[in-house]
Amino acid sequence: MDDNRNENYSELEKELAKLKSELEIQDELTSRFTSPVSSGYWQKRLEEEKMLWEKRIQSKEEEKKILESKLSQQDINLKNYEEKLKDLEKSFERELKDWQEKFRLKEADLLLEKNRILWEEKIKDAESETRQLLEKINTLNETVARLKDENISEKEMFQKTFAEEKRILSENINILQNSLSEMNRRFSEVEESFANEISRFKGEIQKRDETIESLAAHKERLNEENKSLKFNVESARMKSSEEIGSLKNDFLGAINDFNDYLSNQLSIVENLIAYRRTQRQLPCDEVSYYSKKISENAKSLETLTFEPKKKTKRKIVFIGEAKGFENISKKIGVPEVFHLNRFKVRDLKNIKPLAIITSDILVAKKVLKNLPFVPTIFVGILNRAVKNLPPVHIFTDLSDSASASEQIDAILESSIASEEHWLSLIPGKKKTRYILLPLLAVFLMAAAYFRTFFIPLERVREYHVPYSFPTSIALDTSYIWSCDWQSGSVYHHMLDDKLSLKRIYHFPENNFSAIAYDDGALYSVNPWSKKINRHIINESFSIIKTYATGELSLNGIAMVKGDVFATDMTKGLIYHGRLDEETGDFEILKSYKSPGPTPVGVWHDGKNLWSCDSSTNQIYLHKLDERLSVSVVYTLPDAFRKNFKISGFSGSGNTIWLSSEKLGKIFAVPKSRLIALLKR
Repeated sequence: MDDNRNENYSELEKELAKLKSELEIQDELTSRFTSPVSSGYWQKRLEEEKMLWEKRIQSKEEEKKILESKLSQQDINLKNYEEKLKDLEKSFERELKDWQEKFRLKEADLLLEKNRILWEEKIKDAESETRQLLEKINTLNETVARLKDENISEKEMFQKTFAEEKRILSENINILQNSLSEMNRRFSEVEESFANEISRFKGEIQKRDETIESLAAHKERLNEENKSLKFNVESARMKSSEEIGSLKNDFLGAINDFNDYLSNQLSIVENLIAYRRTQRQLPCDEVSYYSKKISENAKSLETLTFEPKKKTKRKIVFIGEAKGFENISKKIGVPEVFHLNRFKVRDLKNIKPLAIITSDILVAKKVLKNLPFVPTIFVGILNRAVKNLPPVHIFTDLSDSASASEQIDAILESSIASEEHWLSLIPGKKKTRYILLPLLAVFLMAAAYFRTFFIPLERVREYHVPYSFPTSIALDTSYIWSCDWQSGSVYHHMLDDKLSLKRIYHFPENNFSAIAYDDGALYSVNPWSKKINRHIINESFSIIKTYATGELSLNGIAMVKGDVFATDMTKGLIYHGRLDEETGDFEILKSYKSPGPTPVGVWHDGKNLWSCDSSTNQIYLHKLDERLSVSVVYTLPDAFRKNFKISGFSGSGNTIWLSSEKLGKIFAVPKSRLIALLKR
């Protein structure tokens, strides 16, 4: 406003100066001008013009005064507006505080609404159970009425039957009374004979007393022998229990060895069938051959040991210079290593090797072209030409003989170039349709039978807990921890058959949504105060350190070698961060999109990261790569598909631990019971 006022003043001053200069020019012209006629007329006109301009100047000055008064009035109005703005700011601050208070009340209302919804779900479940019970009671009442009608007719029939049976029984009683009198007579006769027998027995008793004395002495000797026998039996029992434990371990070891052998044979058959499929060869007797081979090896399990029978020696061929052959044959540790200077299919047909080693790239190409079923091992410098070869096994250095021997042994174990089928695997000119798939299915069914027979499914364990909402769980080496977000408590359980409750730690002003164990301390998450708490595990279980989480709403947490993985179900994200000891903040290093819409927990098994989702009830196995990609998607067994919702997630070894707020239970699910939906 001051700038506009100054501009108006400057314009007025310029206009006044212009008028003065024009008047001065007119005065000068007037003084110089001498009219020959009517000089008074022009003088008069000049004065009139001068008066006119003076009036204009006067009007401009009046306008200037009016503008100055308006400007002063506007200054006063501006001051009034500033005071009103200050009053408005104060009122806005008061309204902001009121809205903040209303927001806090709204949050409390939402918490109450959440509790109400949970209780309504439980009430609905109880009402449905009540309806079912009432239906059962009505059914029972109808059954009772029907049975009552049936019992009336049966009662009449029973009365008739009872009268007939009563008549028969009275006849039997008369017969029995006659028999009783006859028996009394016989009893008197027997009594007389019994008295004679007693006298005879007394003599025999006297003789037997003498025999008993001799037997008592014999009994003492037998007692001593019995003690020694008991000692021998106890020592034999202990020895047998040790032998049983040893046999059990041997049996389990044999089963594991047999499973490894079975997996290897299955991979060989699959590779063999895939090869015949690509070459469009007619099927040979591979499936029956390997099935017979597996059956023969399975018989060795009767001796509680498993040693695969090897009918043929493992052969390997080196093609190249003799100097390289001597260097390699010492390092790979294969019993029969043959040397050929040049590649000849005829020589290889005679040897029938399981694999071929060469340091010549041209030889490797010939082998891959003419004998693609024989594994090719290239030893030499890894250059561009070698990288462009089809898939081969490449060793750039055999200085580590132990490692080279192990790798070559694994290649030979998985080779499909067995001596029995070597010649039939050579690519031919004739192309036929691939028909080995049914045989593979039979073979895989037999393998599944062996696995099912020797490895029974483990049982899912279910635990009832004495609190309503087991929100999250965590495990250490000897105990399991749980928290209840509604009661603000942490529960300490024993890892026994009943999951016995050891102690309860109550925090009235906290609502925990997640817990995790790491290095002798327990970490808890409070989404209301936006903090991660570190508890010292002792009698007080006090909070020794807190870390601010900002605006995050964490509901799952896992500690991984100093780092932290956490889930946020409101945003559908998984965070990778760390706890900054200096600033006391949770620092986010990276965030990932969760594979499910509502992630509720994470767990690290020492190698991979696991997460779970409460909406899908699915469990995800992640790779620790740049995208935290999912390698396997698991779902729970059929028993968990209804009326179940995951709220907490952890694990230990081969067991997945889950908690459900909806059911108020904790579950221990073996990994073998998880159902893999997708593998990548």
